[in-house]
Amino acid sequence: MGWGREMPVMTGGLDAEGDEEFSRIKEVAVVALSDGLRSVEEVERMQEIFARNHDEHERLVREDAAACSEERALMLDDGTLWEYVTVHDEYVRIIGCKTDTVTLEIPATIEDKPVAELAVDACSYLESVCEIICSPQIEKIGNCAFRACTKLERLVLPRNVETYDSSWVRGCRKLSELTLPGMLARVTSSIFDEGQLGTLVIGFATYDFAPGLFAQGKLESIRIDDENPYITTDGKAIFAHEGTHLRVLALSCERYAVPDGCQVIEKKAFANRSELYEVDLPDAITTIEDYAFSYSGLESFTSPRDLRTIGERAFFRCRKLAQVTLDEGLVSIGDDAFTGTGIETLRVPATLETLGNSIAADTKLSFSGDDAGFSIAAGGILEIDREGGLYRNTPEGKHFVHLLDDKAREYTVQPGTIEIEPHAFAHHAHVTKVMLPEGLLRIGGAAFRDCHELVIADFPSTLEEVGDEAFLDTSLSRAFIPRNLRRLGNTALITHGAHNGDEAPSLTSIGVEEGNERFYSVPGLLIERHDDGSHVVVYADGTESVRIPEDVTVIDPYAFGGARHLRELFLSDRIRRVGMRGLSLDCFVEHFHIDLDEPHEGHACFDFYFPDAPRSVHEIQLAFNLSSSVDLARIFKHYDSAIVNMHEFDKQASTAGDDFDVYGQAKLAIERLSDPILMSSTNKIMLTQVLTKNLEEVCEAIARHDDRSLIDELIELDVLNKDNLLDVIDHIGKLQDAAMTGYLLEIKRRMFQRSAVDFDL
Repeated sequence: MGWGREMPVMTGGLDAEGDEEFSRIKEVAVVALSDGLRSVEEVERMQEIFARNHDEHERLVREDAAACSEERALMLDDGTLWEYVTVHDEYVRIIGCKTDTVTLEIPATIEDKPVAELAVDACSYLESVCEIICSPQIEKIGNCAFRACTKLERLVLPRNVETYDSSWVRGCRKLSELTLPGMLARVTSSIFDEGQLGTLVIGFATYDFAPGLFAQGKLESIRIDDENPYITTDGKAIFAHEGTHLRVLALSCERYAVPDGCQVIEKKAFANRSELYEVDLPDAITTIEDYAFSYSGLESFTSPRDLRTIGERAFFRCRKLAQVTLDEGLVSIGDDAFTGTGIETLRVPATLETLGNSIAADTKLSFSGDDAGFSIAAGGILEIDREGGLYRNTPEGKHFVHLLDDKAREYTVQPGTIEIEPHAFAHHAHVTKVMLPEGLLRIGGAAFRDCHELVIADFPSTLEEVGDEAFLDTSLSRAFIPRNLRRLGNTALITHGAHNGDEAPSLTSIGVEEGNERFYSVPGLLIERHDDGSHVVVYADGTESVRIPEDVTVIDPYAFGGARHLRELFLSDRIRRVGMRGLSLDCFVEHFHIDLDEPHEGHACFDFYFPDAPRSVHEIQLAFNLSSSVDLARIFKHYDSAIVNMHEFDKQASTAGDDFDVYGQAKLAIERLSDPILMSSTNKIMLTQVLTKNLEEVCEAIARHDDRSLIDELIELDVLNKDNLLDVIDHIGKLQDAAMTGYLLEIKRRMFQRSAVDFDL
């Protein structure tokens, strides 16, 4: 059987196919490299790790082989043959079994030594066995230990095992009763991977279950070990904390009465139970947790007397839920609690203090007008106006909580409101205009996030604070910063196009009221002062020429995101940090000017005029979009690449436009090669090749522009030389360009030291 080969699975090493798996992983790494998913260095590190793991596996194999006895066999009176080895002469590992019995009991001892392990496939492919009972002493079970026992109906796993692996019973299609390992702490959905479980026995150490676990199966009975101190069952549901918490409904049923004494319905306890249409809850229930009844078949709900909290999406997508009665005492309802239900009316008690966002989206429930189906009892801290706006009354003033009417296009916030709470308008699909009152002090984080249609929300003069992402992904067209504003959160004014890049940023106008000590504006930019230097907050798309002030050291995330109209940008290398997509330019910028804090090779600044060609936009994006600073080397790299790819020389015919492209490309390439600052060796080779491989066409374009200075520079660069000059003269001569031909002949005479008379004329 090759025992030394199979053993490492039992001890936690690689399985019997470890070598093959190692080779496969190496192949995956190579594919990842070829697909551009990993760098060479990453793949090399991966391979080093795999190699170390493989070496460790081989070491464990050798050590285990040395610890194991020779293979032995034991024949029992019922004809069962057990194949095994002893390990360290202390315990037995079963490596194989042959039997014709219906019930197989794995022995507790062999040779007076405890049976502690089952190897890979130890009890697999037993065609007659219907029941397997493991000895409690077993502590380790290898992969596929019981697989393909096609008649197996009942399996009792060991008391002292801490894990469950569905590979153990792979191919056991008739498995209907399973006793889980006694020390298994958490049960997952893998117990339903094989067979059609009807009976489940849970061990003494289990206390946790994957959410929604039992909705995937069709259990008919469930039992829990009498020694389990954590959970109990009434035969249908599982409870924790001495019965006060209903953890999960384990069995399918149409009606269920929660026992008296239960106080909490835990997360997803009844989730996905589409057959369940009625649940009786005792008055002692205080909490219904998130998703507790989501996607169930519940038809009505009446809150228990002591209920205080309904969690997020507690009744989400309960399509048959038509009647909901909420009694006094309820304090909190979470986001989307009744979204996707069948309710048309909902009365909220005055005791409610927290009402989640979109509590009843995708329903027939209306929140505004005279016929609104939603109402809040008078006398509490929450109130709703006729337009579907929800407010919270505080001693300091009103807080706007949510716009519950998801169809509203315009909304005016009530006078006396001092705060727009976080997420108050977030994700509203239709609102285009929000009027904010004087006296408003704060706009909370993400208050208007993802309101894609929102165009207008003018800041009142009293506004002091705007939270993070407050207007992120809106279509806000203008922003005027009032005098009192002292905080503008991260990406608060980054509009939809700037963030996602699908459309041009909507923000086109930015201003700052005189007297604001925190913010100032220059044409096209909003700047925020910081102790360590100013930050560019956002660019107003539509301003074609932008000069970033000298005091700016940081460009905030998405500040120039999605810019479409920028044509000229003045920067400096004093900018030490560029946030994510801070310079994400999605347009052709004709001119970049970069001032240097200190001269570099005699230059106090650099001007980049990217060629006006489709490739340039891509190179601009690569030069600026992914950089975390104003990286001159990176900019030069992609500037050179744009020049190299400016013109395609393999076109069938040339036009006047092509000639111009060739001339422009030659001029830029010569300029860079004449002053190769921060030029990589690769780019130098590519630029030189553009000129040398296409020299005749390049010289023809130069001749059409009568630019003799470029001819001189080609000679200085040794691109035009004794080896190719005659061919160029011949080519230009055929164009009947006497002036340029004469100039080239003069160069020929100088280069070859000919006499004044040249008979080539």
